[in-house]
Amino acid sequence: MEIQDQEFLQKLPSFKEELLQYSDVLEVSNSTGIPGFMNWIQTMRIEQPAGMEERAIMLAQTDYDFADVLQLQFVQGRNFDPKMGTDAIEAVIINQAAADEFGWGNDALGKKIHFGFAQDGSGGRMMKVIGVVKDFHFKSLHNTIEPMIFFIQEKPSFILTCRVNPGTMDGTIRFIESKWNAFGVKRTFNCRMVSDSMDEMYNAESKISVLIRLTAIITIFVALLGLLGLSSFIAEQKTKEVGLRKVHGATITDILLLLYKDFALLILIAFIVAVPVAWWRLNIWLEGNFIYFQEPKWFTFVLAGFLAFIIGMGTISFYIIKVASRNPVEAIKYE
Repeated sequence: MEIQDQEFLQKLPSFKEELLQYSDVLEVSNSTGIPGFMNWIQTMRIEQPAGMEERAIMLAQTDYDFADVLQLQFVQGRNFDPKMGTDAIEAVIINQAAADEFGWGNDALGKKIHFGFAQDGSGGRMMKVIGVVKDFHFKSLHNTIEPMIFFIQEKPSFILTCRVNPGTMDGTIRFIESKWNAFGVKRTFNCRMVSDSMDEMYNAESKISVLIRLTAIITIFVALLGLLGLSSFIAEQKTKEVGLRKVHGATITDILLLLYKDFALLILIAFIVAVPVAWWRLNIWLEGNFIYFQEPKWFTFVLAGFLAFIIGMGTISFYIIKVASRNPVEAIKYE
């Protein structure tokens, strides 16, 4: 939920407690950013062997429950703890990308980060790393996972995130909206799923997917029409030959194998030519658009080839079976 009512921000702790009274609201957190909406970058100083070094780092100010709501996994250290009096002003949590980028590796705990200092270097907050979380995607797969830090905010922020029971989603949202209205918020209730925010990052891919599907359907349809016409032509050309073979004792199975093998060979040749080209182009597209991606699996192409074979054989079967089942006397007389 995005909060734009400044007066309501002061009531946020009470609102949060009200929500947590509802059994299907599992966790609630207030922060300056969530996955899909994390863009705050600020210059900070980080501890290095030669002293404090300035870096532009992405950050999010949160409350004590942020890691629980997003279910972040700690690989070093601990989460924020309200019982630890110094966490509110001194504690900072970083992701693995930050630990690696800053050269801290597995020795990140206790390292210093200076935030909010003036141009002369004075003031601000000198904080220490208390935990390192496993890297997670807070931007799209188009981008590499950047260094990210989290620390406790001094006052409520404009984003409220709830983790709810997925089986009662509609009812829980109605409850949250009713509490929103009961608190007299001046802005309209604005709720959206984190998954929706993430999906919006792939709008271009969604449009491309639709276009590719339509193109593929049209291409397959045209190809099948051509294959159907070719099978009709070959069946007519083979009519007399089929009649002679049947007169000399050939069975329908022998005839079907004779007629099918030429088409099967064409489909096999097309498959052998198409697979390397498709693999090459698909990898170029993935590497050019995504930092993180899974390479196409070989069995995907095998399955596509198998389906193409089945569809192709099914398409030509009408004329092939018609010719193979024809009376040999009529076939021999066919001109």
